[in-house]
Amino acid sequence: MRSVPIKRSVDWKLIIAALIYCAAVPYLLKSCLYRISPDAVFYIATAEKYLSEGFSGAVNGYWGPLISWLSLPLLKSGVQPFLAIRLVVFFSGLCSLIAIRLLSSLFIKSEAAKSLILAISVPVAWYFSFTFLTPNLLIAAILLFYLLFISHPDYRHKKRYALSAGLAGALAYFAQGYGFLFFITHFPLFNLFCFIKENRRGRSRIAGKFFIGLAVFFLLSGAWISLLSEKYGQFTVCTGAKFNHLCFVTPDRSAMKEDPMQGLMKPASESMLNAWEDPSFMSLPEWNAFGSTGNFIYQLKAVLKNTLEAVRIFLKFSLFSPFILIGLLILCLARSGKLKTDKYSFLLLAFLVYCGWFMLVMVQERYLIFADFLLILAGFCLLEVFPENKRSAVIWKAGIAILLAISFLYLPASGLKAGFKSTPNSDYALAEKLKALKLQGRIASNKDWTGSLFLAYQLDLKYSGIPRAQGGEKELLNELAEYRVDYFFFWGDKAAVADLFRGRKEITNGEFPGLRIFKLK
Repeated sequence: MRSVPIKRSVDWKLIIAALIYCAAVPYLLKSCLYRISPDAVFYIATAEKYLSEGFSGAVNGYWGPLISWLSLPLLKSGVQPFLAIRLVVFFSGLCSLIAIRLLSSLFIKSEAAKSLILAISVPVAWYFSFTFLTPNLLIAAILLFYLLFISHPDYRHKKRYALSAGLAGALAYFAQGYGFLFFITHFPLFNLFCFIKENRRGRSRIAGKFFIGLAVFFLLSGAWISLLSEKYGQFTVCTGAKFNHLCFVTPDRSAMKEDPMQGLMKPASESMLNAWEDPSFMSLPEWNAFGSTGNFIYQLKAVLKNTLEAVRIFLKFSLFSPFILIGLLILCLARSGKLKTDKYSFLLLAFLVYCGWFMLVMVQERYLIFADFLLILAGFCLLEVFPENKRSAVIWKAGIAILLAISFLYLPASGLKAGFKSTPNSDYALAEKLKALKLQGRIASNKDWTGSLFLAYQLDLKYSGIPRAQGGEKELLNELAEYRVDYFFFWGDKAAVADLFRGRKEITNGEFPGLRIFKLK
């Protein structure tokens, strides 16, 4: 693929952007350090298992290991766990800035456009690292570097780019199981695309680089797959895809599928904080989209629903998103010899492959971070079609570039503003106060699954979840007894406490507004 030549010089704009990004991190941390998510708690719990139980005890097929691995040096040096994970996420944002800068240098000639992409990417990275305490920004950064390696002008000639692509693919898999699906789909398609366009000699080079990248990928990922397969007793790449499909997509509307966070659950081992620390062991009914015509139609409806949700998310990111995608498609289909279509096909292929697999299961904003960065890059790539020697075209190009920038900056600006104005998470302060009660054992709660999980983690307790029993007090007591619950956390007004708990010992003495804790044993 023909690209813009890379200038070997110090990139002061990138250095300044990186410094600006890093300078804001302490300020952002003040507002987002304890903006928790269940995912973050489980990634931290997994990281701590590496320290306490060793590598074999921490192997997990549902939660990707990379973010936990990266936090280990910080945890061992005494950094507070949630700060350690936050710093890894912010570091991922910094890596994404570097990758998007290098990619724009390959694809775009205009220095002004490259500078604008970099300027936009800083607040975008702030927003994603501020909002999502998950490895989604990490895998986005890794995949941006992966695209950088395979789009490099020397990819066909130097082995190190194929080696780096395979390494990046393995790291993406370690970040999230989805990385495996993306790589084994995109890497062959990309190389096939290049193979078809090359002459005989060029085809042998492409084939060689393909097998080198594939070998590195399977060598590294195979080690992790073997550990997972040994743990679960069968060949296992990851457990998240199948579990999420069975849990969130299938038409079997059991109570669990209505709300996967409802109902008390037994973890696979006593050392687990909660059953969701490794939900791979949960028993779910099998379902096959190809099992019947009805199942297939149901899956198609799920794909349509997810596609519409993805469109909504992309429109939220930029109102120009559909126009960018349409523009890429038009340029890919163009037959004019004057138009070089390689980079447009390259970006569209990466975008479609990455988003495509998600449509089968579920879509959330954080899943599409990598695709959002591609939209930024693609939007400014499209401006390259404007002729440089016509003043009117230059004016139109500048005007559209400004509109693009505004559209990409709106979500980060509004999201960060709303985040700073929101009430800080008080669960950490509450957990520090509750430590005086010296609670031990298992807890359950009437609501606030995430807050209760966080308190359980901070207090070194086990969280069984929210009881499902709705038939009355006897059924609820039986459910709590079955799961050996020691304390029940009741969130809400004092007057709302059920009669069942009025005769039980309440151990907080009303010191914590909105929370009452009942001792059940």
